[in-house]
Order: sequence, then structure tokens, then C-alpha cells
Amino acid sequence: MKKKTVLITFLVVFVPLLLKAQYDAQFSNYWAALNYFNPAVAGQTSNLEMTAMYRMQWLGFENAPKSFFICGDMPIRFLERTHG
Repeated sequence: MKKKTVLITFLVVFVPLLLKAQYDAQFSNYWAALNYFNPAVAGQTSNLEMTAMYRMQWLGFENAPKSFFICGDMPIRFLERTHG
């Protein structure tokens, strides 16, 4: 029983130190990355659409956040319906 308590205490105290938080990237060209903000846009046109965006936030600071987004979509015909 004591080993189990020590193990649980260890996990509760030290595991959170290894975790990192995630956040939504802030792209200023939101009109160019419609799939990032609304996945329902996939397959909207009859073309293959490819989008890539890269952002470096707080340029000049150490460990500044960087964001990279890549997306591709095209219409697919399946069961007599068009999907993205």
C-alpha cells in the first residue's frame, strides 16, 4: 500500500513538470487559411487546394513561439455525393 501511495504522489508532483501547453496559432492572414478556422470549407471548389503558412511571433526573443500550418483538400466523389 505504501508503494502505491509513493508512486501516485510521484506522478502527481513530477509528471506535470514534463507537460507543455498548446495554443491556437494566430495567423493574421485568416482569409488565406480558411480550413484552419473552418474545416467545413474542404472540397468547396473543384480544384486541389494547398495552403501553407508560417509565423514567428515575438521576433528577437528567446524561445519565442513559432507556428506552422499546412493544409490540402480536394473534392472526392463517394456514394453519389461530393465530399472534401
